[in-house]
Amino acid sequence: DSATVLPVQVFLWAGSPELAFIERASAAIMVLLTFLISMNALAIWM
Repeated sequence: DSATVLPVQVFLWAGSPELAFIERASAAIMVLLTFLISMNALAIWM
């Protein structure tokens, strides 16, 4: 399912011991949270 690609990728990055993947996982989590909050605000506004 293509809808689960980014959350699964974040999970894989978070488990990687390399520092670069931890930073990518953190950035992806912030992107997902921003999208979630934006969609929630849009739903409340409409």
